Amino acid sequence: MKQIADAHEFRGQHIYADIYDLDADEVGDWIRLRTTLAEAIEVCGANICGHVDKTFEPQGFTCLYLLAESHASIHTYPEQGAIFFDAFTCGRLDPGLILEHFVKQFRNARVVVGRLERGDTGAPARAPLARPREPAGAPAAPAAHVLM
Repeated sequence: MKQIADAHEFRGQHIYADIYDLDADEVGDWIRLRTTLAEAIEVCGANICGHVDKTFEPQGFTCLYLLAESHASIHTYPEQGAIFFDAFTCGRLDPGLILEHFVKQFRNARVVVGRLERGDTGAPARAPLARPREPAGAPAAPAAHVLM
């Protein structure tokens, strides 16, 4: 395999959060949410390549920013006062900074966070995903489909 002199590291961090206990007006102000997410991305030092968003009827909003380093997204549930947050960054950029800046806007948020180190992290090698055994008599899944 040919080595490229300026190759990027195959590593990254994935952070995801469930943000609860929000007021409906906080979750319903999608322009403020989109703007704050963009500001949070810039504070982190990531580079925005573009974004797409979608509003839902009667309520709800999804926003996805494509980053040079990967992505950041939010999915709102105003009727439940909640938001799903997700960010992945390649290299050594910390997506936790995006989350920190994003949640500062909420008065009384409860935030449940998960984090994954991905790629060549220096950790012991992980076992490949194994295909689960099918229940007896179940039709075989297509070869390219992995059940999780």
